[in-house]
Amino acid sequence: VRSDWLQYYGHYLYANRAILSYGIHGRRILETLDATRTDDLLTVIHSLRIGAGQATLRLAAGQFGQPGSPAGLIPIGQTHLVGRGGGAAGHLAMIDDQESHIVAAIIGDTQGLTWTIDQQNRMVVTMEPASQPRNVRIIRSHGVGEEHLKSFGDYVARLDRNTRAPDLLEMTH
Repeated sequence: VRSDWLQYYGHYLYANRAILSYGIHGRRILETLDATRTDDLLTVIHSLRIGAGQATLRLAAGQFGQPGSPAGLIPIGQTHLVGRGGGAAGHLAMIDDQESHIVAAIIGDTQGLTWTIDQQNRMVVTMEPASQPRNVRIIRSHGVGEEHLKSFGDYVARLDRNTRAPDLLEMTH
């Protein structure tokens, strides 16, 4: 990776988790990863603290299926696609390969964040320049059928209502 794109600063250990520290286009990022299992879902959660900065960042949050596979955004609580891009708040991003799907959501400081399904069938999050750091969680799951989409949407809504993204900066001091 080119050093003008990515600067790796190291990692921190906090309890039983590792927190990566790096910069992309001059924006400092702290990141940690969790996996959770409920009765009907297995999820992977990336918690990120994205520093303030003038650079627009793009993050591929997942890729699945072939170009042209059903893909797009789904309002949380629903199961039908409403387009291939738009605001991250209140939407799931989904790609289906006719047998199963991956689905993702972003919660936390989501103002100004957008989802796009690109031509390579990647779920891309765009983060515009920001004057303040933001804390977000990107949650992903793999499953089959509308029931999985509904369960995932319900899980994301509960998580968003009841918990805050961990303060990764506090965990590194």
